[in-house]
Amino acid sequence: VTLPQCSRGQAIGRVYSFRDITARLELHQRIEQLSHTDPLTGLPNRRLLSDRIEHALAMARRDGTPFALLFLDLDRFKHINDSLGHQFGDRVLIDVAERIKACLRQVDTVARLGGDEFVVVMHQSDAAGAEATAQRVIEAMARPFAQGGLSFTVTCSIGIALYPNDGDSVDELLRH
Repeated sequence: VTLPQCSRGQAIGRVYSFRDITARLELHQRIEQLSHTDPLTGLPNRRLLSDRIEHALAMARRDGTPFALLFLDLDRFKHINDSLGHQFGDRVLIDVAERIKACLRQVDTVARLGGDEFVVVMHQSDAAGAEATAQRVIEAMARPFAQGGLSFTVTCSIGIALYPNDGDSVDELLRH
């Protein structure tokens, strides 16, 4: 804020007042980030996923190109949490997220819906491309994980929905 400094009706200078709002801006950015991302994995959350699917729908309608959704569910993940603890399970989920991301193209999106469920949005992808990516994810999960001195594997089940064959809305595609 700046105000003129006057003496006898004449401006003789200015008074400047500064306030550091860095902490407030950082807090605002953090709140914005948390509203769109999963706090554990840093992946997009359900809200941002919905926006990304809406964008994919709009692009596909405009260009007439298909896209695919892959719905991943980790098999028997509850057993990991129950036997080794939630903190251990959280580390496994972070590793799983990284492995899934490594199987995707840069234009694709992986989001965590919660628990042990993930969704991948594959732009401009047909059934063959979706199947190939699903196979890469399954192979990545087959490699042993190493956490806390233990070595183990995590398997997953993957469902595939294709636009426009399996639906033309976010809810319909996720349901299929």
